[in-house]
Amino acid sequence: MENPLRCAVFLPAATAVFSVASWAQPGWFIEIPYGEGNTLHAVATRDAQTAIAVGVAGTILRTDDGGQTWISQDSGTKRGLNGVFITDTVTATAVGNDGTILHTTDGGATWNSTVSGTATDLYSILYVDSMNGTAVGGTPLFASPATGAILHTTDGGESWTVGSSLGMTFRGVAYSDPNNGVIVGSLDAGYLCPCTLAMQTTDGGLTWVPRHQGGSSTEVLDSVSYADADHVVAVGGYRLGARIVRSTDGGATWTEQMLENTFLSAVSFADPEVGFAVGSAIQRTTDSGATWQRQTPPSGTVPLLGVSFVDALNGIAVGAAGLIIGTSTGGE
Repeated sequence: MENPLRCAVFLPAATAVFSVASWAQPGWFIEIPYGEGNTLHAVATRDAQTAIAVGVAGTILRTDDGGQTWISQDSGTKRGLNGVFITDTVTATAVGNDGTILHTTDGGATWNSTVSGTATDLYSILYVDSMNGTAVGGTPLFASPATGAILHTTDGGESWTVGSSLGMTFRGVAYSDPNNGVIVGSLDAGYLCPCTLAMQTTDGGLTWVPRHQGGSSTEVLDSVSYADADHVVAVGGYRLGARIVRSTDGGATWTEQMLENTFLSAVSFADPEVGFAVGSAIQRTTDSGATWQRQTPPSGTVPLLGVSFVDALNGIAVGAAGLIIGTSTGGE
């Protein structure tokens, strides 16, 4: 079969356009091939048409046609961007290194820097509605002492308050509703173990309670996602294996699964039963994370660092050297 990918057309950085010939294909397919740009750390989908990917050196790419074309947007920074959230078709927020928070209200035509109140790296951002959002971050992995930050906004990202500087690095955040949420990461201050890996809030982030611990300072959870109010899954790495931890009571208690000889960087649920985790492989669940089945991505398209699904069928994953792959069939 002829490769459906068309050659990318390279224009000046702020207007570079990447395009593919066909989107409705079975399985996972390449949208932008490995080696076409800067490494992408995260992607967010608004609907089946709109998505934003962010990465190193301030890279921001946006699609409004389901991944057929991607347009490079001028972020105004060269700092690495690690997380992004789309509030609506014109409003989005990206977070990155050195406390970077960028906000757009015009679909990305302009991105404005917002004072975050912290100099720590920020890794993940999530809004529970158009006004209330949470960003998390911390010192680089395995730095000593570990220092984390939890930031809140109540005005749609115009201003932020730093709510915590606990002794762990926070890597991911998820909420099932405005009150109930989970943050995940790694390490207690001074490498003391058991090490806290997950914390829960039931009051909208006013207080956080440790809920899950690991036994080694080499363990880390990178990403977390709710399937529904009860089922929440986090993924990460542990030595030579991937770690999947799952809660069936909204984050109060957790059980662990291990996948040998692989690692996982991100997880996404947009359906109560169907979810996806990516890293050195693609894993799919159809039972809210109880069991996982390995999927085969296009050749040469790992590692993957971020993933986002808008429903059980439509999703996008991003990774090294600007790689973007997508599916409109749930990866089948």
